[in-house]
Amino acid sequence: MAVLHLATQDRQTSSARGPLSGTGRVDCTRAFVTIVAVPKRGATKTARLIESAKAGIFSLGTGLTRKVHTMSKRKQLEKMLEASPDDEFLKYALAMACSSEGNEEEAVRRLALLNEENPDNVSAWFQRAQILSRMGKPEDAAEVCRNGIEAARRTGDDHAEAEMIGFLDLL
Repeated sequence: MAVLHLATQDRQTSSARGPLSGTGRVDCTRAFVTIVAVPKRGATKTARLIESAKAGIFSLGTGLTRKVHTMSKRKQLEKMLEASPDDEFLKYALAMACSSEGNEEEAVRRLALLNEENPDNVSAWFQRAQILSRMGKPEDAAEVCRNGIEAARRTGDDHAEAEMIGFLDLL
């Protein structure tokens, strides 16, 4: 059985027998494809299904075919953040997505805003310091790292404190 989650632009969820004799499910709250389980036989069908999913097309096996509009990870997170603007994890994930795309200045800006909103977010301090270091700004990275060490001490995060002390020593 294969369970797929694919994004749609409408606000409904559809379920039907899928092309793998499993369950096909189109869920508009997901913006990515997940295959939870694959049948023991039918590896070729599974490969075709994965290729269709990559192309953004999924047939539920009932004559209903949907074209899925694919979005970048960053766009997905931005859309999710619109719905939950106070979600600290989404803000952090969006900053990391910016960094992954090579937009490190934007990542640093987003992490700085996150640190302003929550000075005890140790991960944001540490990631920001690491990105600044990669950008060739060791002085800024050291200052951010020191603030992160203070945050780790305030929150009792000994592990993060030790990691940031080690990182600071390397700067």
